[in-house]
Amino acid sequence: MPSAHNHAMSHISRSDALELWYDVTLESVRGDVPDLSARQVAILMTVYLRPAPHTVRSLAAHLNVTKAVITRALNTLGQHGFVTRARDPRDKRSVLIARTGRGSSYLVNFADMVRAQTKQHLSLELKAQSAIEAQIEAEVEAEVEAGAEKVTASSSTSHLAKACGLLGGELALQPEKRLAVELG
Repeated sequence: MPSAHNHAMSHISRSDALELWYDVTLESVRGDVPDLSARQVAILMTVYLRPAPHTVRSLAAHLNVTKAVITRALNTLGQHGFVTRARDPRDKRSVLIARTGRGSSYLVNFADMVRAQTKQHLSLELKAQSAIEAQIEAEVEAEVEAGAEKVTASSSTSHLAKACGLLGGELALQPEKRLAVELG
């Protein structure tokens, strides 16, 4: 059975995705770490997340940019101590890019920022979902108390649409959370 985390992440709206990326980027810029460009981060992550060896040529091909673009980015990453460069002993024309402890530390901290912001966003999403469910339950109970003999799936869907409208959300509830209550 899928977890609430997997469910929430599979139904993230574009707006929520951008909000998450904004919060991570903002946290990164506010932190006491080097402010890297998106290209520099992509190169750094490629070096750390893809199997070695990495060369200027292989990075350029992987990111579909020129070797000059890679070289400029590596200059900055090297100044921060995030990567090192050395001539390939087997091919003196080729430059090997290596990871460093400082680069690893930077990415661990960055990953922790992403995780913290994701947890915060998921927490807000789950609170919103709980509010919708509470609204639906309250409306169903009100119908029952008002003498409705049967609360159908279509009226429950109407309650769901109203509740989503109240929050302005694009939430997709799990099928097992939809209500279809019949009173005996």
